[in-house]
Amino acid sequence: VYVNLFVASDAAIGINETRVDFRQKTDYPRSGHIEIQLNPKRPVEFTLRVRIPGWTRNNPVPSDLYRYAENSQATASIQVNQDRVPFTLERGYAVITRSWKTGDTVVLDLPMPVRRVTCHEQVKSNLGKVALERGPIVYCAEGADNNGKVLDLVLPDAATLHARFRPDLLNGVVVIEAENTPRRFIAIPYHSWLNRGQNEMTVWFARQAKQQ
Repeated sequence: VYVNLFVASDAAIGINETRVDFRQKTDYPRSGHIEIQLNPKRPVEFTLRVRIPGWTRNNPVPSDLYRYAENSQATASIQVNQDRVPFTLERGYAVITRSWKTGDTVVLDLPMPVRRVTCHEQVKSNLGKVALERGPIVYCAEGADNNGKVLDLVLPDAATLHARFRPDLLNGVVVIEAENTPRRFIAIPYHSWLNRGQNEMTVWFARQAKQQ
């Protein structure tokens, strides 16, 4: 059984002539905590393959177009019935083979630090710039949150980045705020922009201010 999409859901699958009910609970991609409850009609052995996204393994995309400015040491972890289990990674999936019984629960935790993303040097327009990503979500800055202007925003490498949930904003989103920047800096999930009227938006931020 492959678990490829992390979304709250219920499914029933026949395995070795046994019905196995699956229930997935998560608010991914807002957080990286995913619970999978298994309820077979009787104990049954099979292999569960759970997708471990490339961004948890320091690969934002399966090419060299983008890369993280720094590698993260945080790694995905899996628990079965509250016991952490080692797993083999095959073609992007964690492989867990065991005899499953009613009430077994798999918990996948995907680390979601804020990451700076750089672009391939042949993309000249992005030289000296970074984008922001948290988990699978790319971020942007919109004028509505940044005093009306974002095309001249600077995000120095020394700036400290924080993720914070804002229930009052855009029906509830995790924003990224920066400290030690020349001026106010707030980024929102890219999929949430252009819901507050026309205004400036950008994904790529200069790492240094332009010399006058």
